[in-house]
Amino acid sequence: MYIDLKKNPFFLSDKDIAWVQEQLAAMTEQEKIAQLFCLITYTDDEQYLAYLAGGLKVGGVMTRTMSLSELINTVTRLQKHAKIPIGHKKSLYPAANELTA
Repeated sequence: MYIDLKKNPFFLSDKDIAWVQEQLAAMTEQEKIAQLFCLITYTDDEQYLAYLAGGLKVGGVMTRTMSLSELINTVTRLQKHAKIPIGHKKSLYPAANELTA
């Protein structure tokens, strides 16, 4: 399968494409599979986030019920421990315990 990384939605330069190809070639099969997973975290605990990013090497993380400072800590810590940048998604919907009458 061929994906044109210069076109929508990627719009990568030749330099960017070379980086992607180098990273992909250097990844083990287990690392490639781990990139398919997006886990949920409720904490900005550095040890746990280091495990997600450096141990499991997940491709993405969704954060829930966090203050802005916890969110910033979480994203910063994840990227600090990741070999490949981790995708991040923040749920904009409140959790059940955050709803008010």
